[in-house]
Amino acid sequence: MDARTSRSPFYLRKQRRELREKIYHEAEKLGPLRGTALAVVDYVYSFVSPDEDINAPYFEKKTDWVLKPDNWIALTFGGRGGYAIHVSVGMPTLSARTELNLRPGRFPDWTKFTITSPQQLPSAMLYLEEAYYGADSRHRRLHGKPKRKPAGVSPP
Repeated sequence: MDARTSRSPFYLRKQRRELREKIYHEAEKLGPLRGTALAVVDYVYSFVSPDEDINAPYFEKKTDWVLKPDNWIALTFGGRGGYAIHVSVGMPTLSARTELNLRPGRFPDWTKFTITSPQQLPSAMLYLEEAYYGADSRHRRLHGKPKRKPAGVSPP
């Protein structure tokens, strides 16, 4: 495939759609946390509106599922001997919540938490919202941080 074809809108749309399908497929393998994993992925996508917009951020897997090009969140599904959703976000600290323990994330100044039960989903969603609006990345330094939207307003 030549460079011109790999940058065409049709090819990019197809590639992003395939990546969305892959992350959903991996999330569906999480047994009792399947619904929780799908909710986390959908919630992150609700911030960035990926449907058919070839410029919208998307998850790409290397070792973790990292949201590109913004790089404010990384997800890992599974774990040693059990079901878990490991979430690493680009913020050095998050508000303390008793349901989820915080520890150092995948990079310096990142924070990580692990979801092991569907009951932890409300706290995880609050962490994700806090991280989405507060995370720092090279992409955000160049293009600006996202602005808070009033509740109930869907992305453009």
